[in-house]
Amino acid sequence: MSKRRSTFRQLVEETRRNHAVALFDKAKRYSEMRHLARKCRDLTGARVAGDRKMQAIVAAIQLAPEEITVTIDDDYQLGMISVRWPGHGRLHLPKPPGPPPQAA
Repeated sequence: MSKRRSTFRQLVEETRRNHAVALFDKAKRYSEMRHLARKCRDLTGARVAGDRKMQAIVAAIQLAPEEITVTIDDDYQLGMISVRWPGHGRLHLPKPPGPPPQAA
């Protein structure tokens, strides 16, 4: 009985969601570090942690766009961007400066 080998595409699909979960968890850790740095008045550390949080969230969204929802938060943190992944939590990002992009 021979077992068929997986293709590269199949291997990528199998691991894509796991990597997205790991990146979202990493973003949550960066969020905690950012809050602690702000509490200690370490503005440079807070900025770096915020940048890394943003990078991790963007990478997670690129890997699992069908599972992660990005909206403007109008419930809890007014004016912030809310990134939600059911079962994994919610993170907030500052709204980019400037006017909102125009729909095409």
